[in-house]
Amino acid sequence: MIARNCGWIRWFAVVVLLVSGGASLRPATAQEDVLPGTKQLELDEPLDVVMVRGISEFAEQEIALSRDRREAHWHRDYSSPEAYEKSIASNRERLRTYIGAVDELLPSSPVSVGQSHYKVALEAWEGVNVEAHLHMTHNAYEGPTIIFIGDPAYPPEVWSGQLPGLPFAQRIPVVIGSGIISLSPLLIDRGDEYSGNTNVRFTNQPHREFVYRGAFEMGRHVIGYEVQKIRRLVNYLYSSRSIASGEQPIIVWGVGEGGLLAMHAAAIDPRIDVCVVSGYFQEREGVWKEPIYRNVWRQLAEFGDADVASLIAPRKLIIEASSAPEVDGPSAPRMGRSGGAAPGQIRTPAIDSVEREFVRAKAHYEKMGKADYIQLIKSGNGTGPAGSQRTIATIAKILGLDDFAPVRELPPLDELEENKEWRSFISERQRLQVGQLLRHTQRLMHVSDKARDKYWAGADRSSLAKWEETQEAYRTKVYDELIGRIPYELLPPNARTRKIIDEPTHVGYEVVLDVWEKGSVQPSAISSQ
Repeated sequence: MIARNCGWIRWFAVVVLLVSGGASLRPATAQEDVLPGTKQLELDEPLDVVMVRGISEFAEQEIALSRDRREAHWHRDYSSPEAYEKSIASNRERLRTYIGAVDELLPSSPVSVGQSHYKVALEAWEGVNVEAHLHMTHNAYEGPTIIFIGDPAYPPEVWSGQLPGLPFAQRIPVVIGSGIISLSPLLIDRGDEYSGNTNVRFTNQPHREFVYRGAFEMGRHVIGYEVQKIRRLVNYLYSSRSIASGEQPIIVWGVGEGGLLAMHAAAIDPRIDVCVVSGYFQEREGVWKEPIYRNVWRQLAEFGDADVASLIAPRKLIIEASSAPEVDGPSAPRMGRSGGAAPGQIRTPAIDSVEREFVRAKAHYEKMGKADYIQLIKSGNGTGPAGSQRTIATIAKILGLDDFAPVRELPPLDELEENKEWRSFISERQRLQVGQLLRHTQRLMHVSDKARDKYWAGADRSSLAKWEETQEAYRTKVYDELIGRIPYELLPPNARTRKIIDEPTHVGYEVVLDVWEKGSVQPSAISSQ
């Protein structure tokens, strides 16, 4: 449990100083309990306990302060839609970089399209495919389109109602008539069957975490990979039918983890006309309690959910406060698998947190004169199932329809458990998707030396003076982007010591030095990128 402290404390580094080699190397005051020129170190707890608690308190303080500091990274111009787009362009590009949605998408034709099974597979980028289930009531691509992204707790067929596995009331009725086309992409799930290597070992890390861990080191992310897959589907729709005129909108609708992806895809890709987020949107300061595969570098320094929403403005955004599949943590290690999965929980967003963040997001729409383009819909009291009647009616109105037709009821038999053929198909499909992303990450690692050489081409090594002049930008990059700059002035050392070893051959002391002081830093003190 992370301790909390409303007062201030000094943050310190700890060093164990060993003076060895006999009496001749002992300090002049070796018999004393402190080193000369230092104060007595007095602590009632082990140093590691105190230090970890202090770091935790500092991190929580910085997270709490981040909300007010974020504005320093933004220079929004609400005077016109064009001016606004220009003013947020750099923020959009940074978000895209942070989530690793940077691989160049391919313009190639579909790998396969099966009308009978309603399946479309596209090569998203080299070596990586996006697979989605295509639902339409005719053989044309001229109708309005919903890209529906269900939480990875269930495969797309369950969310759409093609297979049992969810109560009828929780299925999303996108497999409908009225000429609507829907695409449901396959996501990396939270199983751990393929989290490992037969030549090394297997772990209990969820697939999403297993992909995340390798990708993060290469400037990629499971979030960015799947956002790029969604954008590849948008490319496919644009190339397959006449929607560029804006007559047929593209709606991206996500639930739970899918809501995260839908919102980030819409924030990055302005071609998405409407974004619906169910069971995800809230204040994001508690993201450190969530699974590690939701961890995004520098996220809270610049982007809360309201800030991501501001990249969608003034396009239409519907926030549905609803339940989503919850996660208690990774599965326990089992026979043949080691541990190693990070802790983390996913809970239905608290309605008061949803409402506060919605107010922050709506302020941007109001400043653009588009307050009615963002809506908050509560399913029940905020914990009802996604796809409430009001949400369906709102989407239908946007599409110019009277309503959605209901999906058919399925027998209450869990075919995913009873039907081995389906289970085998879904498992094999997941194996291929996980393998493609792992291989892509490995390819990036194998050519990373070339990427580094290209990046460092701007450093002038022709002379020492030129090298010192041109390396400063790289030094700043390391400080800010790799290590993480602490925005506090260093304190005088204020050294405190105490003897921990007193033997004939050596004497050891614990040394504690002040580094910086906990306290508020005004937003103006945080540099804007």
